[in-house]
Amino acid sequence: MPTPDTFRLLHFSDSHRGRQFREELWEHFVSKALTLRPHVILMTGDCVDTLALDTPRGEAGSRQTRARHQ
Repeated sequence: MPTPDTFRLLHFSDSHRGRQFREELWEHFVSKALTLRPHVILMTGDCVDTLALDTPRGEAGSRQTRARHQ
């Protein structure tokens, strides 16, 4: 169990996954985040643009990210 002095929280906000989303930046972020080994990852703000995951590209990208980082 982490102590208050060693607890690692990663917070990011407003990823806006959608048509303008750059998958390579997301992959870079995920890789960096995993090296930090946070105890908690806090996602706030707008995570997706309206209906972004309803597009084939958005849905496929979401599945691929989950599969690689589970």
